Amino acid sequence: MFSKRSRYYPLDEVHASDAAGRRLASKELRLLPEATGVFRHSIEAADRLDHLAYKYYREPLRWWRICDANPEFLSPLDLLGKGPVATIRVPLEHDEASGSPPWSRLTRRLRATPGIDEVTVEESVAELVTVQTRIGSETVSFERPDVSRAVVVSYHRLSLTPEQILALIAASGFDPGPAQAVGRVGKEIVMPPRTLGG
Repeated sequence: MFSKRSRYYPLDEVHASDAAGRRLASKELRLLPEATGVFRHSIEAADRLDHLAYKYYREPLRWWRICDANPEFLSPLDLLGKGPVATIRVPLEHDEASGSPPWSRLTRRLRATPGIDEVTVEESVAELVTVQTRIGSETVSFERPDVSRAVVVSYHRLSLTPEQILALIAASGFDPGPAQAVGRVGKEIVMPPRTLGG
């Protein structure tokens, strides 16, 4: 049933009965080995798991060892940031003259949209800027904080596009800037030692 090189080959066979009473053979549950290595790899845009397995183990079919050492990722594609869920960061502008930024309208609209998993808003003060305004016949200078705003959205690539998300943001009363992909490039993953789990 399994190749001799398969990680499931050495596991014991177990038999179970299904609802119709048939006796079916399967393999015992494979426990994840503990990754004791401390070596890490920084992800690059062109990385593929089979290429990484060849680079570190000289065996491209051993990509699953890298997955075992990084159990916080549910799929191999998520490990490299190429899964169906993507994240973008969109810088926002808001006309101060129209009142406070409509954060609740924005988050409510985004969270109610099918295909959007998570919404995080960012508002930070970079520095104070000097602003001049006229009051009657006098020009008055004052300092106000230079506020930068952004929204970070995790969404399903098969359901939505960044352009659709930008349209939702614009309909909420913000002027969205260009969407910036928030990926896994530059992030680290654990590379288990060559002897881990066979």
